[in-house]
Amino acid sequence: MKPINILHIEDNSIDAGMVASELERANILFRHNIVDTKEGFLNALNHDMPDIVLSNHSLPDIDSLEALNIIKQKGLHVPFILIAANTSEEFAVSAIKKGADDYILKDRMQRLPSALLNAINKLDFHISKIRIEKEQKDSERLAIGEINKLARRLQLATRIAGMGVWEYDLLSNHLEWDEGMYLLYNIKQRQLESIHKTWLTRLHPNDKEQVNKEIEWAVASKKEYDTEFRIIWDDGSLHYIKAIGMVERDNAGNALKLIGINWDITNQKKEEERLKLLESVVTNTNDSVLITEAEPFDAPDPKIVYVNEAFTRMTGYTADEVIGQTPRILQGPKSDRQELAKLKTSLKKWEPCEITTINYKKNGEEFWVNFSVSPVANEKGWFNHWIAIQRDVTESKLAEIRLNELNESLQKHATELAISNANLEQHIKVVEEQNKKFKDIGWTQSHIVRAPLARMMGIASLIKNLKMADAECEELLNHFNASANELDDIIKEVVEKARQAIFN
Repeated sequence: MKPINILHIEDNSIDAGMVASELERANILFRHNIVDTKEGFLNALNHDMPDIVLSNHSLPDIDSLEALNIIKQKGLHVPFILIAANTSEEFAVSAIKKGADDYILKDRMQRLPSALLNAINKLDFHISKIRIEKEQKDSERLAIGEINKLARRLQLATRIAGMGVWEYDLLSNHLEWDEGMYLLYNIKQRQLESIHKTWLTRLHPNDKEQVNKEIEWAVASKKEYDTEFRIIWDDGSLHYIKAIGMVERDNAGNALKLIGINWDITNQKKEEERLKLLESVVTNTNDSVLITEAEPFDAPDPKIVYVNEAFTRMTGYTADEVIGQTPRILQGPKSDRQELAKLKTSLKKWEPCEITTINYKKNGEEFWVNFSVSPVANEKGWFNHWIAIQRDVTESKLAEIRLNELNESLQKHATELAISNANLEQHIKVVEEQNKKFKDIGWTQSHIVRAPLARMMGIASLIKNLKMADAECEELLNHFNASANELDDIIKEVVEKARQAIFN
C-alpha cells in the first residue's frame, strides 16, 4: 500500500511528534513532510504534491487560512485539516466554509486518524464522481467493453476498501445498493422486499431523525451529504457507519438523486471511546502520571510529552513548563543516585521498574516520591513511550525514617542496659562472697570473744558483791586486765581479717 503523503505546516516539533504518534497508533502508513515557513510550503506544493495538508493555525509568516487560500488559488484538489490548540466555534465554521475539510483540537488528537481518512476518502469519492460524470458524458464514445472494465475496477476498489455504493432516487423514494452495501448491513439480497424499508429498520432509533435531517440539509443547501450513524444487525450487534454522498440535480438545480458510499467505522469508534475513557481516567486520577518518549537512555534523557493535573498539584509545574523537558528537572542534590541507577538499568532492558527517591518541587521543596515506570508498545509491538505513575510518600517515608531512628536508639539503650545488668550481677556476686567471709569470721570470732568476755563479766560481778582484801582485789583486777587485753587482741584480729576479706 502506498504511504499517504502528508504535508504538515507546523513549527513545534512536539506537536508534530504527537501527530505522527496518533497516526502510527492507528496503523496508518504515511510519509511526514514538515514545513514551518511559507517558502517551504510553496516549494512542497510545487515539487512534492501532498495527498493531504495538516496545518497549525498560526505560524510567524503564514497561517492556516492563507495556506488554504494558496491551495484554492492553485486549483489543487488537496484535503485540508486545521489543527489548533484552541479556537472558537465561529472560526472553525468559517474555516470549513472556506474549504477546510475538518478541524482538530490539539488536546483531542485521537480524532486525527479518522478525520484524515475521512477527508481523503471524501476527496477520492469526489474525484471519482467527477471522473465518473465525465466518463458518463463520454460514454457514447466509449466501447461497451471499456465501460464494463471501469465498472469492474470500481467494484474491486470499493470491495478492497470495504465500502458499499448506494443510489437514492429522491423522486420515487427508491434505494439501490451494490454488493458491498449488503455485506455492510449483513443482509442477503433475497431477504429484501424493499431496500429503503430494510435500511430504515436497521437504523438505530436514536439516529433516524438526525440522518433524515442530514439528507434534507444536503438537498436544500446544495452541499455534500456527510454523516455518521449506527445500525443494528439481526444478531443485535451495533455497528457504526460513515456515509458520504452527493446530490445529482437537473439543469434547474432540482435534486434528483443522492449517490454515495458507506463504510464501517465501528473499530475506529471503539478505539476513540477507549481513548476517551483512558484519557478521563488519567486526567482525573489522584496519582501523578508522566509520559515520556522511549529514548534516548543517556543524556539528555527521554523528553516529557504528557503530564496530568495531579502532576501539577504534586510538583507545582504546569504541563506547558515541563513538556519538552526531561524528568531530570525534578531531581536535586538529595535524589538517591543508587535508585536512579537502578531505574536507568531497567530502562535499558525495557523492563518495568519501581523506585523511591527524593524529588524537588518547582519552589525547591523536597518531597519523597514512589514511582513505577513501564514501557508502552504500539500496535506493532515497538516500545515508543514510558509511562510513570508517581505518588507522594513523604509522610510515610519520614515516619519510616523516624521509626528506624527510634529502633536504633532502643537497641543502643538495650545494649547499655545489658552491660549495666552484667556489671550489677558481678558486683552482687562479689558482695555475696564478702558477706560469706564476714559470716565465717563472725561465727568463729564470736566463740573466741565469748570466753574472755564471760570472765570479765564474772570478775565485775565479784567485785560488786564481795568484800575482799586488797590482795584479792588486785588479783581480780589483774585477771580483769588480762581478759580485757585478750578481748582487745581478738577485736584487732577481727578487724584485720575483715580488712583482708574486703581487699582480697
